[in-house]
Amino acid sequence: MTFSIVARDPETNAVGVAVQSKFVSVGSVVPFVSAAAGAVATQSFATVAYGPDGLDLLREGHAPADAIERLTAADDEAPSRQVGVVAVDPDEPPAAFTGEECHDHAGDRQGDHYTVQGNILENAGTLDAMAAGFEEADGGLPGRLVGALHAGNDGGGDERGEQAAALYVVPALGLGDV
Repeated sequence: MTFSIVARDPETNAVGVAVQSKFVSVGSVVPFVSAAAGAVATQSFATVAYGPDGLDLLREGHAPADAIERLTAADDEAPSRQVGVVAVDPDEPPAAFTGEECHDHAGDRQGDHYTVQGNILENAGTLDAMAAGFEEADGGLPGRLVGALHAGNDGGGDERGEQAAALYVVPALGLGDV
């Protein structure tokens, strides 16, 4: 019911999540961000436990792909879920999971410093549009994340329409674990 982007700014090490959905309270369910760990987006029959648990796994030194494997392995409902994870460690590639029972169009794409994921999308091109929008945008991380959402919406977006969005960005550690 949602599309999101989880990203790290390679120049500043800021991390964040931007999400758009027909689901009114999307900002209270999908984005989880920590300057000490990274960022997590949990969606599609979301379990909010993926957020804090995923950040804890990143803090313990697990790579995003390993964190996702641990989260989904312990979850009988994982086939209906999506999760995207980015670590603050620039040497760790972003990762995502899209369960085989997510509603179409569902999928994910990764780039060097981001992952985009979505479900119940108007078309599969929404994810490609989001990735291109993020890669082509200028400016800081918040603007690039919002640009990715606009590009995704222009590329098709949520097939049910748009009703809510959220943006959660924290600066690099040094200003506190936000």
